[in-house]
Amino acid sequence: MQIIYSVGAKLKGGGFGNTAYYGALGLEKAGFLMKVLAMGSGEQIEIPTHKIKNLNLAQRFDGFPLLKDNLFDLSASRFVKDCDFLHVWAGFGLFSMLKAKKKGIKIVLDRASSHILWQKEILEREYKKWNVNGFSISSLLVQKQLMEYKLADYIFVPSPFAFESFIKKGFSPDKLRLIPFGVDLDKFKPQEKSDKYPEFTVVFVGQISIRKGVQYLLEAWQRLNLNEAKLILVGKISTDFQKIWSRYQNNPTIEHQEFCDPLSYYQKSDLFVFPSLEEGSALVTYEAMACGLPLIVTHESGSIVEDQREGLIIKSGDVNDLAQKLEYFYQYRDSVLQMGKMAQEKIKNYTWDNYGERVAETYEDI
Repeated sequence: MQIIYSVGAKLKGGGFGNTAYYGALGLEKAGFLMKVLAMGSGEQIEIPTHKIKNLNLAQRFDGFPLLKDNLFDLSASRFVKDCDFLHVWAGFGLFSMLKAKKKGIKIVLDRASSHILWQKEILEREYKKWNVNGFSISSLLVQKQLMEYKLADYIFVPSPFAFESFIKKGFSPDKLRLIPFGVDLDKFKPQEKSDKYPEFTVVFVGQISIRKGVQYLLEAWQRLNLNEAKLILVGKISTDFQKIWSRYQNNPTIEHQEFCDPLSYYQKSDLFVFPSLEEGSALVTYEAMACGLPLIVTHESGSIVEDQREGLIIKSGDVNDLAQKLEYFYQYRDSVLQMGKMAQEKIKNYTWDNYGERVAETYEDI
């Protein structure tokens, strides 16, 4: 089996470029990888350099994402040669897919979030609710991805929530494959309890935005008014969130840190909360579990957490439910320790090596 793998990002360069790297590496270890088409690569790459085609011309158009993605796609399409499968990431593959179809090559599309129409509906509904001008998904991007979905023989998604979003949009489950992401256990691991913050500390990591549901976390936290407790938000405050943030920024129990390496914040905190309204499978949830934290998450976060085992699952957008779950962990510290240990144990089966192996095994199954 020979596979060409295409992604409009820097391999091992952060974000989905990391995820793509480990997917391609899994194919390389299985002996399936023919070529990787990407915008360069980071350091300590285990994929042989002669198998990586660097298409970084499109990086000159960073301020114009749709143009940049299309330029990458056009460039990549020139290198679609005879092979068994073309593996492309959603939004970066239409022109390459059209060429592959003409050659009779099977196509696998990697979609790291929910179905784009499902995603768009959730975001627009929430922006309207909060009366903010949020980031709108381009209609051109929507049309491009819908064409990619139609051309794909199989679509890889990372969570049950993402899987369900495609089913609800009329896709057959036979076309979908569920492959959860992974985490670097060498980096993300717990510290001794003596290094924890003295107060009961809840941490959120990610963009502080409407999409991530932080508006509900802040409302629940302020309503509880817990003694000897603090909430740390680690991430950049998005433009759509500035007005909401102004209501809470003077609360002395809420601390904000611009986005940085979140490791020390995981390690010093007691509980991780991620009330997102739409994700594929948020990598921060894997990182928090690896650091021994119990989690409060929504089903929409795409987490691998099982309710009442490694944490608690809440209904998205429900302030009362979120407040009750926060208060539960605040009151019952033994549950914090017990669920945190279970989270640390479960995540051992979700390393990046495991992810790469699952990608390769899925191709074998296909």
